[in-house]
Amino acid sequence: MEENRFYFIKDEFYKRFQNCGLMENNPDDETGKHGRPCFYAKRIENIIWLIPILSKIEKYTRIYDEKISRYKKNYDGIIFGYVNGKKRAFLVQNIFPVTENYIDEMYMLNNSTIPATVNKKISEALKKSAEKVVRLNKQGIKISITNINKILEGLKNECSN
Repeated sequence: MEENRFYFIKDEFYKRFQNCGLMENNPDDETGKHGRPCFYAKRIENIIWLIPILSKIEKYTRIYDEKISRYKKNYDGIIFGYVNGKKRAFLVQNIFPVTENYIDEMYMLNNSTIPATVNKKISEALKKSAEKVVRLNKQGIKISITNINKILEGLKNECSN
């Protein structure tokens, strides 16, 4: 698993961690995995953290604007950036941990020959925001939509067995 790349996760992860606030995993169709959420990977403290990316820019721009008007400051739970020349919403507010055995495959471009990436500025913004969510969660401040602690506990139990 390479950091700063995009991945799909296995259905088993969704089955294992039901009711943890994960985004729904859509089934494959005749065009492949395009209907599934894709996730951007960051490694923080030797744990793989996945950030969902979505193409619903209008929806997440509205949500972002609502958060800005409510909190009167920058909101880094949603970060916008470009992937393969298309604007995407990175939902740091939906970040969750995963182990490599739940990674299905890397998201590739150009007929499966080039891994999708983001530019350095977006990568750094995502890292900073992800580290903030993880740090606050450790301090008992829950700002993530997903149940990070329940997933972490389940992953630790799997690793110890």
